[in-house]
Amino acid sequence: MRRLLCACALMLAVACSGPESRTASDRLTVDGVDAFSDGRPRAAVGRFSAAAEASAARDDRARLARDLHNRGLALLAAGQAAAAVADLGESLRLASEMRASADDRARTRLALAAAQVAAGQAAAAARVLAECEPAAPSLMARVLASRAALALREGRDELAAGLLAEARRQAGEDPWALSAVAVNHGHLLRRRGDPDAARRAYREAAALSRAVGDHAGLVAALEGEALACEAVGELAAAAEAWRRAAAVPHGGEAARARRLEAAARCGARAAR
Repeated sequence: MRRLLCACALMLAVACSGPESRTASDRLTVDGVDAFSDGRPRAAVGRFSAAAEASAARDDRARLARDLHNRGLALLAAGQAAAAVADLGESLRLASEMRASADDRARTRLALAAAQVAAGQAAAAARVLAECEPAAPSLMARVLASRAALALREGRDELAAGLLAEARRQAGEDPWALSAVAVNHGHLLRRRGDPDAARRAYREAAALSRAVGDHAGLVAALEGEALACEAVGELAAAAEAWRRAAAVPHGGEAARARRLEAAARCGARAAR
């Protein structure tokens, strides 16, 4: 399977008592989060870079870990996976040194694993996820769903099914976790030869991802739906799903071009 979903929320600005106590890094982080949420990952990279410089100048390692985490996610969204791996790896190192909360470390592990898979480092991603310490159930559900995605890449369908069942149990009502479970369940159903059920799972994942503004989850769901449509010969529907995936600002220009090329290919075949 080509797609690993690791739904990773940005770590927002450090809580403070009021605007007067915010650092320059905090203010830049807020700007970066806004740019990221608006679908402008390159602008977000610039804001998070400036935030990281401000945190480093103050020797503020807690904020620097946050800034590198955020910049890593923005770099991944911009299609710069190798640079994202470097930032997220350093963020995890800093968070571990400072004994940051298990939840924060789990979020960074999820982000790092996603970047590693995008960079062609699936084995490293598996190690990062396997070393995750117990965290909040919704975060552990996302870790399990990501491990299931890696199992599917290796053809270990039964392992993936078990991981997804446990992930669904722990997800509760968290939309990020439920989206991660749904999209990877779609992958499993497609592998098992049930594209119609897979499409339902992908559409559920897409709706959840839209609701929380998760571009990575949305593009994974749309690409999955496109492939499921192709599997049953619904090429016009596949082309439309590929076009919708291309419109999502995640993965950089090369990924957008690949999706548009797939849309054109399916559209041409549908017109024959």
